[in-house]
Amino acid sequence: MSTSAFLTGSHPSSTYNTFFLSDLKNGYTYNIAIQAKSEQYYEGNFVYGDPYAAQFDTTVKAKVMVGEACNISSECSDSAAVCLFDTCTCDESNYDSNGFEKGGTCNPITDLQVTDVVFMVQTNKIVVSWRPPVGFDQYIDGYTVKWRPKYGDNIEEESESVDSSSTTLTLERGIDPGRAYNITIISKDELSQHGSVRRTSVTRMQSAKPSLTTGLDMNNSELDPSDGKITIAWFDAPGYVQGYRVQLFDGSTLLSRSHPGSLYNTFFLSDLKPGYTYTIAIEAKSEQYYERIIEYGDAFTAQFNTTVKVPGPPREGSCIRSTETSITLLWLPPSDPNGEVTRYNIHVYRESKLEFTLSTTGNETVHTVDGLFPGNKRSHLSPIDNNFSVTYPL
Repeated sequence: MSTSAFLTGSHPSSTYNTFFLSDLKNGYTYNIAIQAKSEQYYEGNFVYGDPYAAQFDTTVKAKVMVGEACNISSECSDSAAVCLFDTCTCDESNYDSNGFEKGGTCNPITDLQVTDVVFMVQTNKIVVSWRPPVGFDQYIDGYTVKWRPKYGDNIEEESESVDSSSTTLTLERGIDPGRAYNITIISKDELSQHGSVRRTSVTRMQSAKPSLTTGLDMNNSELDPSDGKITIAWFDAPGYVQGYRVQLFDGSTLLSRSHPGSLYNTFFLSDLKPGYTYTIAIEAKSEQYYERIIEYGDAFTAQFNTTVKVPGPPREGSCIRSTETSITLLWLPPSDPNGEVTRYNIHVYRESKLEFTLSTTGNETVHTVDGLFPGNKRSHLSPIDNNFSVTYPL
């Protein structure tokens, strides 16, 4: 095989020339052109003769194996090897299957990339685990794990070395709640070349777990459900938060779920009740990693009461029993209680004058009034809720 590319030129005064070229090949055909120069006339002027052109082959020399002595890279039998420090050595993209011993082969360094990378996240730490490549772990002399925030180019990268026998590391330095990180696991091979390390890596993304909100912000909440909506506000969760998942419950029944990006949410529900206890669950969302993947924090749960309204009147009150000094009253609850009725007031009149007022001990709808004088008796009932009262005649 010959080449048409110009390699070098020289002007010897003798009948031989030595070419010093590092990439000359064994058993290879080269072309040479030789032109004689005339005696010099004037200063530095010559006449050149016609070129004599010929081909010649370099000496065929046996290829040497990885780890054996060499003069130039073409002497190395492995195509992925180079002659480095007079020894056939695997290049930087490959590792030596025999280490420092002679006779190995050069294999792609990517063979040593770890697999099955998994994470366990907390608010202030990320535990990363991995698996060495099956059949190649003997070539790995250790690992380096590096991590830095996914968003923030000017933030210094953290790094920690791991022994080859370990396959897990807890990342704590520089880990903030809810923040997304690029995490790189580097496999190291130190035996392919003295004083030099071969490296290959895999990178994954993961967010730390967001922290909890510090509570409801009742000063900025609007809990009057009269117009079919209420607004709940809360305090921000420390750390990095991309938004929230908010759920409203009546007992254990889910009423509504939303994903606001702010520190409040308005629920539009036509059947919200005044003076009623609801439960809210708020989960912070981490910064996004990969496409639309996030971590949710633990749920902050709290109960709150909607604004209390005046309850409607008791219904269909009647006297079901009477004695000389008592009457027993029966009634139905208000059709519009506007919350939970906790008790009823009973006003007792004698000759149009209020004699006394008493309250039921709970929200029962039957009650006996004692201590009355013989004669006409007239009572009024009114439901009571959080100090709101109104009197209605039976």
